[in-house]
Amino acid sequence: MCNGVQDCGDGSDEDLTYCTRGCNSIQIRCLNPTGGLICISKTAMCDNVRDCADGSDEDQKYC
Repeated sequence: MCNGVQDCGDGSDEDLTYCTRGCNSIQIRCLNPTGGLICISKTAMCDNVRDCADGSDEDQKYC
């Protein structure tokens, strides 16, 4: 549960309502391709590598 891996078929074990794991001050939180929460380093933002499933780490409005 809340480990970035969907163990339940419906993904309920990774539901953002229950998974409140925070990131440290040099990280941002986003979803991985399976819908789990991950923390990526702020240095991974705007590096032309899509780390977040939705590509938000490469969104030009933040770069």
